[in-house]
Amino acid sequence: MLRTVEEKAHAKINLWLEVLGRRPDGFHAIETAMVALELHDRVELERVQGASTLTIDDPALPTGEDNLALRALRALETECARSLPARITIQKAIPAGGGLGGGSSDAGAVLRGLNRLYDLDLSAERLEAVAARFGSDTAFFVRQGAAWCTGRGELVEPWAMPRRALPLVLILPDLSVPTPAVFKALRLTESPKAGYAIRRPLENGDVSQLRDRQFNRLESPACALYPEIDRLLTELGRERARLSGSGSTIFVLCDDEEDARRRALTLAAKTGARTLATRTCGPSSDV
Repeated sequence: MLRTVEEKAHAKINLWLEVLGRRPDGFHAIETAMVALELHDRVELERVQGASTLTIDDPALPTGEDNLALRALRALETECARSLPARITIQKAIPAGGGLGGGSSDAGAVLRGLNRLYDLDLSAERLEAVAARFGSDTAFFVRQGAAWCTGRGELVEPWAMPRRALPLVLILPDLSVPTPAVFKALRLTESPKAGYAIRRPLENGDVSQLRDRQFNRLESPACALYPEIDRLLTELGRERARLSGSGSTIFVLCDDEEDARRRALTLAAKTGARTLATRTCGPSSDV
């Protein structure tokens, strides 16, 4: 019987993000192509007697019942109709409020970890259904990898990953962007774009085609709310740089890993922002 498990909670970027409109339940219907990155938090779960607890090495982050990690645990307890007490410890590497999905990814890691820790033997599809109850993009992080996500983000169609990891640079402004504020500022004045065709260049690892097709409907309202994002996108070149999610992180796809390392240095000097060279990674093997 396992006493502890550790999971990697990977960051993500949105290669494509279109907003179709507002739904009757108040959420927005979206279509998005998401892909996981090597950048990750570490989530450790330990069996305990008594109450579950959450510890995060970033004191700025809340550790109460509203945290997605604990909401994941409670949702799985409800699904299984049993108590699953655990001591959850999260070591953060993904910036909060950056559009990289850190909190949602931690929640996905908790679901995977509890599934192993308590030998629940739940399928990925069932874990995704649990994740959809408390988050819009949390279901993606059950398997990670690459996927086309619809609905409010909770409907996940897994895609194959390219044989070669795609290198990229993250530009990380010292800015936390609340997603609801960006959606509130969004004005849909044109017909939605079709983005499913981005699947082929992604699965083929065609960086040039991905650069040509990448798109994010939330860029415009994010730039209107946060001039720093607008400045960075302008300096980086809007034909190459793209906002991830609602921001604030910007990514630039690179030709190879040497190109990514070089650009990370030059873009840091050019923009004054923190940068990080990373690459895409495949799906989790735990589900």
